[in-house]
Amino acid sequence: MKKFITLFVTLSILATSLFATETSITIKGSVVERYLTTALSYNTNGSTWLDISDSSSNSPYEISASNELTESGETNDFRITYSSNKTNDVDLTVKIIPSAFYLESGSLANDATSLIPTVNTVSGINYNTVDGSSYTGTTTITAGNHTNDVASQFNLQWAGQADLASGDYVSNVSITYTAE
Repeated sequence: MKKFITLFVTLSILATSLFATETSITIKGSVVERYLTTALSYNTNGSTWLDISDSSSNSPYEISASNELTESGETNDFRITYSSNKTNDVDLTVKIIPSAFYLESGSLANDATSLIPTVNTVSGINYNTVDGSSYTGTTTITAGNHTNDVASQFNLQWAGQADLASGDYVSNVSITYTAE
């Protein structure tokens, strides 16, 4: 009887394996590509970054110098961030062009001084200048998922000019960043 049960179990196993089928499946999924987005922010008080990259505004973001222009000074930091999940590398080029300070009103209005802010790299892109008034730098954003990663952090500095007439001065700064 034991032999019969063993034979029956063995035949059952063989019969099961003869009629067994195997199926495999493939699961496909996707992640929607997020195009590269960038933002320019200004550090307003040490821990707060204000997004100033809104191009819908007709007037530029105004920053007040912390001391008189007859003395050396600098702005707080600016930061350019990016987000993307692209599968290929992208070059981000930043160009900063500060103008010479000029007097806003009075008989000397619009006369440029020799006082031109310079770009000081804090982290990220190192800026090169050819003529001392235009700064350009490039970084490669590697393929992969990035969310508000910092491409560049910099500030603007000036040496001060002792012989400036009294009044309110302005330096217009153009900051352009493009991805290719």
